Parts: sequence; structure tokens; C-alpha cells
Amino acid sequence: MSIQHAHSSFGKQKTRFRGQNKLGRIKSFQEEELKTVEVVNYKSVNYPDLYFLNFLAQDPNGTPKQKIMLKELKQFIENPNIKFLENQFEVKDLYEKKVDTDRVLAIINRQSEKKLTDITKLIKFKSYFQKTFQLYIQKIGSTMYIFLIDLYHLGLPGDMHTERHIILDFNKEKIYNDNNTSNRTLCINEILQIEK
Repeated sequence: MSIQHAHSSFGKQKTRFRGQNKLGRIKSFQEEELKTVEVVNYKSVNYPDLYFLNFLAQDPNGTPKQKIMLKELKQFIENPNIKFLENQFEVKDLYEKKVDTDRVLAIINRQSEKKLTDITKLIKFKSYFQKTFQLYIQKIGSTMYIFLIDLYHLGLPGDMHTERHIILDFNKEKIYNDNNTSNRTLCINEILQIEK
């Protein structure tokens, strides 16, 4: 199934790459060839205290778009290509509210052996196809590290607003509760098939 780019005037966010190639200001993406992709946190988690989970539905028909994205991501991991990121994702600013960035660091570091201390070292990629599917990555040399796979937009909130520029609240508790169902117990690595 091909991924189509879906754009909407509602909920737009500013990109720090406006007026440039999406990766134009991340010179490392262009200066050195991407050779390997390492998924740092490749197992699903459920952290009620942080209102974060990234389990999939066990039902074959459940969470279909997230499953498609993970299958596409698996192919990218096996055959790294910057064009995949440019074609399938838009680059987003990291939210500047410290309470939220601290929370995302806590989500990443609770599971990860590779600890982060500075959220600004990450880049957030938001899927055109499934808006809630987001990756938090860092590229060092020819290696890209995926620190977090967010299936339901439970990571950092964006500068969501209506056409009248009214800021919308980011209700992570509601989003978490809506997705924290008894059927969602399938680990993302069942699709990614990463062995370590």
C-alpha cells in the first residue's frame, strides 16, 4: 500500500526548514552518506505515569496505518535512504516547554541504555500519511539513531491551532486513555524484527 501525503490547513505547525529543503539546515544529513540506522528503543512500552504507550492492536485490522508505517520503517532500517525521510515525513520544531521536553527525555531514558540529556539534539519527523506517527531521531556521522517511535502523538505537543489561531490544549491524558485498550498489546518489534 503506497503512502499518500495528506496535508491539512487545520493543525499546521511551523517548520524550522521553511523556505528550504526539509533537511537543508541539518547539514549532516547531506554531507555524509547515511549507512546505518539503529533503533535505540525498539520495544513497545506503557508508562501510565508519563501518559505514553506505543503498543499496537493485536487485531490484524487494528491500528492499520501505524502498522503500515512500521513496515515502511523496517524497509528503511534495512536499506537506509534519506529520500525515504524526505518523501514520507515533515520535519517539526521541538516544543519549547521544558515540562514537556523533560517528560519526553524521561520516556526515552527509562528504557534506553543510550541516555540523552539534551532534547535539542533530536529531530522530530512527523508522517504525512499518519499524522500521529512520529520519530525522534539523531544522526551522528553516517549513522541515524531512532530514539523514540511515537505511534499516537503522545510525545511532544506541537503548536496546534485553529484557523483563527486559537491555541489548542494538548491533552496527553485523554490521548493516552483512548489508546490504552486491552487489545493494544502487540510490540512494535513484532513488525520491525530487530535483533540485539
